[in-house]
Amino acid sequence: MNSKQVKQVRTKLMDGEEVLFIAKKHLFYVLIPLLGTVGLMFLYIYAGIHASLAKYPIIQQTILIMFLLGVGLTEYRILNRKYDIWVVTTNRVIDEWGIVAHNFKEMDFANIQNMTYMQNFLGLIFGFGDIRLQTSATEGTLTDTFVENPKYLKKVITEQKELYKQMKERQAAEISAKALSEAMAKVLAEKQQQGE
Repeated sequence: MNSKQVKQVRTKLMDGEEVLFIAKKHLFYVLIPLLGTVGLMFLYIYAGIHASLAKYPIIQQTILIMFLLGVGLTEYRILNRKYDIWVVTTNRVIDEWGIVAHNFKEMDFANIQNMTYMQNFLGLIFGFGDIRLQTSATEGTLTDTFVENPKYLKKVITEQKELYKQMKERQAAEISAKALSEAMAKVLAEKQQQGE
């Protein structure tokens, strides 16, 4: 990951933890209200030009209000796309959201029990979909919609979950080996003291 992408992560990372992947909402998430807003703008212009509609200012005012709401929704979605991200690190998955306030929910790889993604027809064509991670622990469920390339996100999480599992097993084996070695050294030391 480059440093610009890592700076997007607002959650404090643990010592030695690295960001592997950042997933955000697909551009299609912004495109839907943007196209509606542009359509309303042309409708407003048409209503102002067309003589039969110019007699009814309530129509123009309604279209103008809808246009302004569309601009607001588009701006909200642009900001939400920037701040509503999923971060896959070496230790966990972090779901961050919130434009004004920073909210986050994290899920350790060891606790992920089920992972699914769904893509509708448009999602298959344009490369977006919904993803859901579930645990049996208190962390619950992480769900996000309009995620860019959910298949790849699932792949990254699956691979990192396996690496995390292997690392934990290696650490447990090293601890067991060290404890066994210390116990054997203690037994040998006791036998040597008894033999003297």
